[in-house]
Amino acid sequence: MTYSEYKKDTLLNCMTVLSECSYNELFELEHVKRLLWEDDRVTGVFSGHCTSSNEDIIRQIDSVLFDQSFICDAIECDLSLWITMNSSPDMIDVTIRCVCLLQFNIFELVSWEIQRRNHIYSEH
Repeated sequence: MTYSEYKKDTLLNCMTVLSECSYNELFELEHVKRLLWEDDRVTGVFSGHCTSSNEDIIRQIDSVLFDQSFICDAIECDLSLWITMNSSPDMIDVTIRCVCLLQFNIFELVSWEIQRRNHIYSEH
């Protein structure tokens, strides 16, 4: 999986989580941020992984570790690449997903979800 694919996957997972929120929850930005960080579909923080097979994880992270965009984003997040590289494949996967989440403007994601819902309701 490329870093761009990780970002796309993380974005889709964020939007899935937001689609499951109540309309009122979407207006509680701190609550939404916490939901996104804590949901395993987005970051894998609680379980320590987002995927199941160790072989799949290694294949997924392989092309990301030396991706210039990932390295720049990780450094921008003050992430220690040395510690990351010396972690288990599961933890590297989680780290990549967390770096991806940090690239998104949560307020913008919430706005998209509200627009999506408004569009659905306006069609009916």
